[in-house]
Amino acid sequence: MAVIKIAVVAVIASVVSLYLKKYSPETATLAAIAGGLIIIFLIADYAFGVALYVRSFFSETQIDSVLVKTVFKVTAVAYLTEFSAGTVRDLGEAGLSEKVLLAGKIAVLSMSLPVIGSLFSLIVRIVNG
Repeated sequence: MAVIKIAVVAVIASVVSLYLKKYSPETATLAAIAGGLIIIFLIADYAFGVALYVRSFFSETQIDSVLVKTVFKVTAVAYLTEFSAGTVRDLGEAGLSEKVLLAGKIAVLSMSLPVIGSLFSLIVRIVNG
């Protein structure tokens, strides 16, 4: 029951952070970040399970492994960017958070160009017969 563990960690980290905010705002921020990192570690096994399933699915369909790796990298960058931006926003730096999101979007776009190119090539082959 990972969801229960995640909920408990989130509640405990929130309560500790709120309590510490009165006495030491810096420590409260660290407690919130630590709670977020613990949650990420709790879901890591599930993420790896999903990755293995998707990899086996794509290997059965004879899809190029470079495309599969690219999809995984793009997904990882998107999640990491969202987590980082959320953490920066929680620290009160909304402007910097928006820049992190913009950088992540540009990185995702540049990484996904080979996939988009392959998709267009496939469409052209299908249309041309």
